[in-house]
Amino acid sequence: MLPGGRNPASFSWPNNPSPGDAYPVSGGVYNILTHHARYHPETIQARMPPDTFRVAIMRHPLDHLKSMFNYKHLNTKYKLDSLNPIQIFLENVTNYAETDMYNKFYNGHWPTKNFQSYVLGFDHLRDVGDEETEQHFREVTKDVPFVLILEHLDESLVVLKRTLCWSVTDILYDWTARNYRKFYYKSSSLSQLAMENHRKWSSIDYTLYEHYNRTLWEEVAKGGEDFALELEHFRTMNSNVNEHCRIDPKGSKSFTATRWSKAWTVDAEFCKQLRHDRYIWDGKLAMRQNGKLRRERLGP
Repeated sequence: MLPGGRNPASFSWPNNPSPGDAYPVSGGVYNILTHHARYHPETIQARMPPDTFRVAIMRHPLDHLKSMFNYKHLNTKYKLDSLNPIQIFLENVTNYAETDMYNKFYNGHWPTKNFQSYVLGFDHLRDVGDEETEQHFREVTKDVPFVLILEHLDESLVVLKRTLCWSVTDILYDWTARNYRKFYYKSSSLSQLAMENHRKWSSIDYTLYEHYNRTLWEEVAKGGEDFALELEHFRTMNSNVNEHCRIDPKGSKSFTATRWSKAWTVDAEFCKQLRHDRYIWDGKLAMRQNGKLRRERLGP
């Protein structure tokens, strides 16, 4: 399912997606939605097959805050002329994060408060313990049984592979950093007060993150020694594939069968696809879904 609106990266963000947001597909059947979208079960159920598996990704809330601060230039908007703007912000978080300011910049959604929860459909202005929040927590954790944890991506991918009965080739990924951004306060240490304030300020994010992180390690523990061996095998194969595609992208490299994967060969086409970014995939998938409409909109 590809966005059909003005923003090619998202579905009606920051609002809930609507049925008219999707790029039309020949036959009317979608099978994957991977773009930015706020979780809205009704829309997904209306456009996706009944057996759709829902998965999301989260990162530690404090790291997410730092990333959002940098991406949206909040240190400039808040006039935080400091080597550690996150520290200053969190020491006085309720003074800085006023609704009027956020409405002005971000159409009512707050990038510093429960942002990851907002993506999963929560009212980000509420807190843990609120009845509406608790009810939505029960619904989300039931509808989205598994979430990838960015800090433990390899473990998350192996669990996903096992859950969906995928092949190891389905979870290989390009090691090239696509969205890595350096900023001067990325590794700045924070006081205990600042960290406690953030936990209170984004309590839903922390609760969700800790729930899914715990779920991940429960699944890892169930796999025992076999999981540890498969994880090592995946990391080795991912490293070998990336190294081959870097050194000899037009050549081929064969892998023998193991207890976790069939015999297969990396070829030039696989290396090419491994390097594709989202924009290239969007174009290819749009042509596959509805080539006639794609050409009408963008030309040959």
